[in-house]
Amino acid sequence: MVREDGLAIYADYADYMANHQRKPGIGPWQDGAGKDGSKVGRGEPNPDQVDAYIANGGFFKKHIPMEAQFFKHANVAWQDFAVGMACRMAVSKSPSSLS
Repeated sequence: MVREDGLAIYADYADYMANHQRKPGIGPWQDGAGKDGSKVGRGEPNPDQVDAYIANGGFFKKHIPMEAQFFKHANVAWQDFAVGMACRMAVSKSPSSLS
């Protein structure tokens, strides 16, 4: 990725991973977002996110709430969880709510 003047946007891969956002608040990693690293799923870029990722062994886990685990195509709890984790961009109407 380059700026209009042809220079690289990011200094290196670590800079890209810590600062790239697909959309505002949505970066490549789920854990350690936000300026202080306290947000999960969505948040501002965190310059310490790479170090936190390494310290955690390159692993992140978040359990899907029980009420969100089934019938994901028509489950508002799943959609709310997925939007919060940036797996989906927005909640869509479930088939059962369409008229």
